[in-house]
Amino acid sequence: MTRTATKPLTHDPLRDHLEETLVPRLGTSEERIAQVRRDPSPFASSYRAEDVAVELDSGRVLRFFLKDFRDPSFPKDAPDERRERELHVYRDLLTELHLGTPRYHGCIWDESEERFWLLLELVEGVELEVRPLAEWTAGAGWLGALHRAERMSERLAASTLLNRHDAAYFELRSELALREVRPYGRDLADRLWRVTASNRHLIDAMTSQPTCLVHGCFRPANVLVAADGERQRVCPLDWELAAAGSPLYDLATLLNGFEPPALDLMLGAYVREAVANGATVPEYDELRYLVDCFRLHQLVNNLARAKRSGLSDRRVTKLVGRAEALGADLARARRVRCAGQPDGEQRTVDAPTAGVILLPRELVAEDPRGEAPELETRLREVLGGRFVCRTATETLKRGVHRLRFEVDGAERVLVIKRSSAEGARRSRLVAQRWLPAAGLEQYGPPLLDVAAEIGGEVAWQLLDSVAGRPPARERPVRAEIAATIEAIARVHTAFAGHLLLPECRLWGGDRGAHFYSTSVRDAKAALVAVRIERRDRAGRIARDALLERMGRLEEESSVRGAGLEASGGPETLLHGDLWTTNVIVVPLDEGVRARLIDWDETAAGPALFDVSTLLLRFRPAERPWILEIYRETVRRLAGWELPEDAALNDVFATAAYARLASLLLWTVTSVQGAPGWLSERLADVVTWLDEVEPVLAPR
Repeated sequence: MTRTATKPLTHDPLRDHLEETLVPRLGTSEERIAQVRRDPSPFASSYRAEDVAVELDSGRVLRFFLKDFRDPSFPKDAPDERRERELHVYRDLLTELHLGTPRYHGCIWDESEERFWLLLELVEGVELEVRPLAEWTAGAGWLGALHRAERMSERLAASTLLNRHDAAYFELRSELALREVRPYGRDLADRLWRVTASNRHLIDAMTSQPTCLVHGCFRPANVLVAADGERQRVCPLDWELAAAGSPLYDLATLLNGFEPPALDLMLGAYVREAVANGATVPEYDELRYLVDCFRLHQLVNNLARAKRSGLSDRRVTKLVGRAEALGADLARARRVRCAGQPDGEQRTVDAPTAGVILLPRELVAEDPRGEAPELETRLREVLGGRFVCRTATETLKRGVHRLRFEVDGAERVLVIKRSSAEGARRSRLVAQRWLPAAGLEQYGPPLLDVAAEIGGEVAWQLLDSVAGRPPARERPVRAEIAATIEAIARVHTAFAGHLLLPECRLWGGDRGAHFYSTSVRDAKAALVAVRIERRDRAGRIARDALLERMGRLEEESSVRGAGLEASGGPETLLHGDLWTTNVIVVPLDEGVRARLIDWDETAAGPALFDVSTLLLRFRPAERPWILEIYRETVRRLAGWELPEDAALNDVFATAAYARLASLLLWTVTSVQGAPGWLSERLADVVTWLDEVEPVLAPR
């Protein structure tokens, strides 16, 4: 136990402490404490906490965070050990790791007065749980950087205050879980026993990792994210459960509820920082397996306090069910591992044939690493079967391949598409959440799974190959166009006012008036900032021309935005890139049905944004009757009435300008240095802007 003695205090003990420890560090004898203000902190958790403002007589104000360990808001196991442990971590361990955690400014520990105050740097941040995914990946990266604590492994092992994540710890938590679940019914207890009875190999896997500092409760609510110049500063708080063990324990806590491809983004961020800090990281499959081991332990650990936490019967039943499902997944994964890792146990062949190369060279060559292990793993999972071989490969375009396989004697044809991880996530949401919620999955992409590269920026989409072709453009067939319109009109009318539309906007963005105004404004700012060599006269002329056009479009923002809101149709789920090449028409006995593929650019916005894109794929003479089919279809499905052609032309022009401004912004911001192609591309955009004309000719 820590015994920080203090002299008898005659007045405010906090001020006395600050006078003793703070003033000598100010480096000047002229500044003294004028007053100390204490206010409740919004980041108080189970203990009372305060924001402390120290005003000096010079007018300068210093701010601190005070955590008071005296009276937790609810009973805790071993509260004395918890407070000593947290003090130990801040005072003795984190100060040497330089990980951005709040700086330690001392403590006031007086057992006779039951005063246990920890004084830390006040970090102006926001809890991670309310931040976007990009900042969650920063949290995963922080855990990777925590591997630098492996350098103090001997000190961690010698610490008497840290918890020990050893075999005895994991076994004890399993025993406690069984004891706590028994009062909920014998059936539940028996089911949990079957999960924990065979987990010796899981415990061995969890305890085989290098010893590192573990936070112990790395939930998003315990992590602050703050701005630190151009970087995000990650500040985990509440180290009461800190331990010596594997950092994957914390990673599993953070990743709870994540599925690919977002899960792979998080793992990629973790791996990058771990490797940068000198750690040896397991291969991708092994890493996923280990994280799932810790996930299973945490489910068991939640059950280990079920009765004391007052969990309902329904909640305990759900946790046991999740533990069973994850335990079964781990058992299957272990059989695959045993097939490739002789460890004294008999090998099994439940996985697809291990030695067969499933990926063609032309596909692997598109990965800068010259390999695609994440895709290979996911492909084997999707195909299943005991005997698998690839029989044919067809490259449809760069990054898109059709592969034929023989799986246990039957043919299977897949399309594999390389895309950004964000685009893959949107496609997954469309195929597996949004369209099924509206009963429209038959009109969407036949997506099977997503494999994100471990680096987190690129992903592979695995899709069933659909027998069909895009609708003809030069001589459009009315039945094919009607099927295409039926598909997109059903999506548009189903999602206008749908409960999931805000989620569609969250993950896909917005293509309404805000998209127009921000794309134009940001493109203009990017043009001002981009560097073009003085001798590049063509580039400077093109940039000046684009600045003039962006300025004119910016002046029209309010008028065009009002027109878009008035005549653009209801806000709904958009495909976002409705070219005919992103439509597959499938002949059926009863006619033709269309499937809409390549939803990487999906977003929320006015329905006519998609219609504008589709109409521009056809010659002007074909557009009126195609639009009329859409007009009649949405009237039949939802009673919508479209505006007259003049208003529609204004909407279509606004959508075209917004797309071109967005393209211009992407072009300029992707520049590294001043590549030779930039001037030519800027000149192209000038031409495209000047070629925007009414989609519908006057009748």
